[in-house]
Amino acid sequence: IFTCRWSPSRPLVLAAGTEHGGTLIYDLEPKEGTPASLVPSIPVQELPSSDRRSSILSLEFNPKT
Repeated sequence: IFTCRWSPSRPLVLAAGTEHGGTLIYDLEPKEGTPASLVPSIPVQELPSSDRRSSILSLEFNPKT
């Protein structure tokens, strides 16, 4: 993980940029049936990079959505 950013509209959502160019989205709000110990370790979505040689060094959420 090279960078991360908290969502301005959903305080328990975090986006993280990886050294391989991917973006991981985490929702830290516990869901029914998910063990609490697994909540922060499982991304709810992973956005792969088309170029795995480039690291993600900066992230921003779109304020219009």
